[in-house]
Amino acid sequence: MTLKCDNCNKHSPILKVLRFPWVDGRALNCTSVCFWQTMNSAMGMNFGFGREMENLTREDRKTNSSTAKEKSQSPTLIRVGNLFMSITYMGKNSWGDCVRSLRQSNEGGDIVVLSGVHGTEGGMATKTMKHGGKTVWTKHKPLEGKKGIIDDSHITDDLAVATSLRSNFNDVGTVSVAKAYGSRDTATSAKLKTLTKGLLDSGKLVIWGWCSSLYSMREYESGTQPNWRPDWEGPVKSVVSSDFAWV
Repeated sequence: MTLKCDNCNKHSPILKVLRFPWVDGRALNCTSVCFWQTMNSAMGMNFGFGREMENLTREDRKTNSSTAKEKSQSPTLIRVGNLFMSITYMGKNSWGDCVRSLRQSNEGGDIVVLSGVHGTEGGMATKTMKHGGKTVWTKHKPLEGKKGIIDDSHITDDLAVATSLRSNFNDVGTVSVAKAYGSRDTATSAKLKTLTKGLLDSGKLVIWGWCSSLYSMREYESGTQPNWRPDWEGPVKSVVSSDFAWV
């Protein structure tokens, strides 16, 4: 089935899509920009996308994020095989509905939620290490006013959600949380791909539990602009086709 949102040629109203905790990314003709904006609107947020996002003040972003958390609404995730990703906001309660729906639809098997990182619609920000010259994901340092990729505080939140879910669905497989990277000094999208593929090949269902995780196979140098902005105007299935043929 080909899926389009209400803003894409007025074909299939987005509300029909939003009734489900996920949609098939390989069949989603809706553009990334359109899906992002419609999802955020449904969640009570006013985030922009791309350059619009850059023009928001820090206070605007804080207000919108708080609104979504208070509403505790979960985004509709993009499903590619047994990998689930988000185009928009993801919080500590966001992926729980996906797990519940999987269990209620009798999709058994172990679920692994990869956690401990942030994401953006621009992909994963990187930096070159002073010693060794490796290019790795940036670290999140809120006390220094630096928003980076690696942030282990999310793991604690996700572990609490997983514990609650396990008590409800312990007869059809486990729900566990794991780091989305091995070492802070080797954290890259290539490593994430290797980790995820290993889990999928072993029969696990995998959720990338961070914001804008659909774009996590793309990296850009911190402080610069992503060089793939035109893709935001293209269909989601094109991003899936170019970035997730390995799934």
